[in-house]
Amino acid sequence: MPNKDILQKDDSYYLLSRPEMAPFLPKSIKSMRVLEIGCGAGNFGAHFECAELWGIEPNENMAKHARLILNKVLLGNYDEVTDLLPDHYFDLVVCNDVIEHMNDIECFFNSIKQKMKRDGLLLGSIPNVRFIENLIRLLVFRDWKYTAWGILDKTHLRFFTAKSLKRLFIENQFQIIKFSGINPVALKFHSLKSFCINLALIVCIFIFGRDTQYFQFGFLIKHQPPEIDRSLAKNSMNSPA
Repeated sequence: MPNKDILQKDDSYYLLSRPEMAPFLPKSIKSMRVLEIGCGAGNFGAHFECAELWGIEPNENMAKHARLILNKVLLGNYDEVTDLLPDHYFDLVVCNDVIEHMNDIECFFNSIKQKMKRDGLLLGSIPNVRFIENLIRLLVFRDWKYTAWGILDKTHLRFFTAKSLKRLFIENQFQIIKFSGINPVALKFHSLKSFCINLALIVCIFIFGRDTQYFQFGFLIKHQPPEIDRSLAKNSMNSPA
């Protein structure tokens, strides 16, 4: 299983600094204006040395904490505060575990592109519905049970595989700069029972594909206006998870 701290939905979830997402940050971050949607307590901002850092957070208590770290924090969901965001202003938008909660993802992409600069970047993470433990529950135990946290979080409105997520980006005019699995299943062989269980997981991952070992996918994508050659986007679809 991934680190349990990653999955919890109590206050500690909002305090995570998400170090596994640091490798996706662009090198030119110091000169950027950044917007983080769902910023929690603002601790992911510790990875930024940027000119200006904004946040959006619906949890009022966490928004108060974030205001101690970020330059500006708007209280509410993205749809509720959109009009308070300047147009064509942000160099980078951060969406860690956000897109799967959106009612209308295409509408969100159309909206956020208006808030980004022409060559703006979007960084984020999203759960992998093909995660091996989720597949086993579905295929072996024939169950699809919503939970308080995790891939089948009851607040998730959309579910993605690596392929469908890449297609979503391309269809919404984004070029994939970096895309890879994060938070892989943790294999521990401290007893005979755990050895057998984890050996079975390894076999299943081999059978179903290496993407199934990852709890989430991390990505960095770039807004690609329609007139830019679409062949770049097509090549991105073929990149490995």
